[in-house]
Amino acid sequence: MGQQFKESDRDRVIAFVEKERGVKLRRRGRARKVLVDKEGYLYTVIGTYSGNFHGIEAEDLESASGENDALIMAFADGENLEVYEGSLRLLRKGRHALSSEVKGQRKQYKFHTEKRGGRMSVKEVPGLMLTHIGRIGPSDYLRADRPAKMPLSPQERITRRFEQRSGEGQNEIIEMLQRKLRARQG
Repeated sequence: MGQQFKESDRDRVIAFVEKERGVKLRRRGRARKVLVDKEGYLYTVIGTYSGNFHGIEAEDLESASGENDALIMAFADGENLEVYEGSLRLLRKGRHALSSEVKGQRKQYKFHTEKRGGRMSVKEVPGLMLTHIGRIGPSDYLRADRPAKMPLSPQERITRRFEQRSGEGQNEIIEMLQRKLRARQG
C-alpha cells in the first residue's frame, strides 16, 4: 500500500469533486476519508501515489447504504492526480469477496484496482467500475483558491450517477423505476 496519501492532496480531490458535482462536502465524524453532502450522500475519498492495493475502514464501508453513495479514488500520474468515481454501495455489497485485516481495534477491508481503458475496476467485485471524472494538475485546487461551485441540474446529477453504475446497477435502477411506474398506473 505504499506512501500514505497526503491530506493536502485529499483536500484538492475534495475541492475537485465539490466543483464537478456541485456539492459542498463536510467530514462525517472524525473520519478523514468520509464526507457527506447536504442530501446525506456519502463520499469516501481514497488516494494513492503508487500501487493498486487499497484499504477502507469496515465501519466506513458498512455505513454506506445509499444508492448514490460514492467511492472517489485518486491515483498519482506523475505530478497529476487522476480521479475516478464509482458506487460505494456496490463495494459494500461485494465486501464478502474482499480480504480484511484488523489494525488495532479497527477492521479494514482490502481490494485491488485495475485500469481498463478509461475506467478502473475492482478485481474482487465484478461489475464495479469506476469512471474517470477528471485530472487535477499540480497547482489545481490549492486550499487558497477553492473554486466557485457550479451546481449540476437534477437531471445532470441523475444522468451522471446512472452512467457510473455497472450494467447490473443500471438494470436494478431500471427495474425499480418500472415497478414504480406499474404501481402508479395501477
